[in-house]
Amino acid sequence: MLVAHGVPLVNGRTFAELGHFAAVLTGLACYPPARGLPRRKTERAPRSNVPAQ
Repeated sequence: MLVAHGVPLVNGRTFAELGHFAAVLTGLACYPPARGLPRRKTERAPRSNVPAQ
């Protein structure tokens, strides 16, 4: 992932490549703290009690 976004950053040096590389670094930095969190069960929102017309 770092190579895939690092090579275009070195070759192109545009704002978009810098942003993508920063997003990869942010995601990698946030992985260790998030890894220890318990998974939440997803529940659907309750449907309205109003009958369809």
